[in-house]
Amino acid sequence: MKRRFVFFWIGVGLFILFIIFYLPGLSRVQELRLEEDRLAKELSELDKEIQTLKEEKELLQKDQAYLEKVIREELGLVRPGEMVYKLVPENKPKPSSAKPVSSD
Repeated sequence: MKRRFVFFWIGVGLFILFIIFYLPGLSRVQELRLEEDRLAKELSELDKEIQTLKEEKELLQKDQAYLEKVIREELGLVRPGEMVYKLVPENKPKPSSAKPVSSD
């Protein structure tokens, strides 16, 4: 009977040690898996961005119409003799908070 009691407490002690050493490692593994998923998603997004930039580079090197469009839009350059019209939004007058002065 006493032997069973000793084995029981040894088993409980081993179970506690197992929990103490195993569970933190298990949570760390879960954290690393989440980090891996996040990094894989970020890598995929960066690969798409790289592909887009490669396509734009190729267009800039080979397509004169696209190159002209980019130059006009981003740098604001015009051909000699062209006139550029810039539309400026009208500023709405702010309501005056000053009270009218009464003349007495």
